[in-house]
Amino acid sequence: MNKPICTCSCHVIDADWAHMQPCCTYTYEKYINTDLTIDFDKYNKLLQKMKEYEVWTEGYLATGMEGIPAKAQLHGKFKGNSFKEAIQAFKDTLTDSYSIECVDVENMNFWGCRFFDNETDARKSFG
Repeated sequence: MNKPICTCSCHVIDADWAHMQPCCTYTYEKYINTDLTIDFDKYNKLLQKMKEYEVWTEGYLATGMEGIPAKAQLHGKFKGNSFKEAIQAFKDTLTDSYSIECVDVENMNFWGCRFFDNETDARKSFG
């Protein structure tokens, strides 16, 4: 079954660089049809092979928080061939444009807070 592709900038008809940009989870494998639709049968089989990661951000303390830090936060479980891909999968679920802009997949941080794949490491800073 084929459905329209996501809205990432590399998935535009007549773009000759689809599959090259790490903009979303659809770019890492060759399961996009020539008409730029996703072959969901192939995609779902690939998802089953991917590892599932917990995506955490560390706690933080910012000005105005009266000395009470925010604790580490679990954003959910996401699949990817690497932890960086799982972070991209998390980013793909966000709907708020400001939050989307604040996810730095390359440097693996969100609003300046580092991403972790486990609770213990995420809680080392501010609990």
